[in-house]
Amino acid sequence: MDIYAILQILIATIAATSAMTLFSYAVSASFRELYKEPVLLTFLLKQLKINVSNKGKATLAWLLHYFIGFIFVYTYHLFMGESHFKFILTECISIRKHMRNYWNCRLDDTI
Repeated sequence: MDIYAILQILIATIAATSAMTLFSYAVSASFRELYKEPVLLTFLLKQLKINVSNKGKATLAWLLHYFIGFIFVYTYHLFMGESHFKFILTECISIRKHMRNYWNCRLDDTI
């Protein structure tokens, strides 16, 4: 893996995890529920009784949150790097388009 791919993965991790976090905060505010992953992770770390200050637990929760985001982005990168997966994804999209056209024609025939 070259430095360009690593940089891409890191930038995608920061962007995707930040976007997901902003979405979670917006949903949390609109539904008045707790959907904030870093806050939930801080609560989890408190329950584990790790001997770290509350500020340290909050920082650790944010790092853990972004690390989990990195794992998702890296896994996505591994699967998309496989030409077989790209072929399957392309075929699924193509089949879906053909099925939609088929059902649209069938619906027009019944009218």
